[in-house]
Amino acid sequence: MEAINGDESKPMKEIYPVVAGSKAPVCRCWQSKKFPLCDGSHNAYNKETGSHVGPLVISAQPKE
Repeated sequence: MEAINGDESKPMKEIYPVVAGSKAPVCRCWQSKKFPLCDGSHNAYNKETGSHVGPLVISAQPKE
């Protein structure tokens, strides 16, 4: 199993490639049914909790 930053106490179970020129929204509310990708569940979570959490959007730029 691959680890984050070489730290074996935080293993990654899956790797999600991001295609150059595309964006990948990553869940930060822990409510997504597509976790670790965002499915918009933060909208209901924010209404219930009064929070303002949203996804981290990763943008992959094409190589020049």
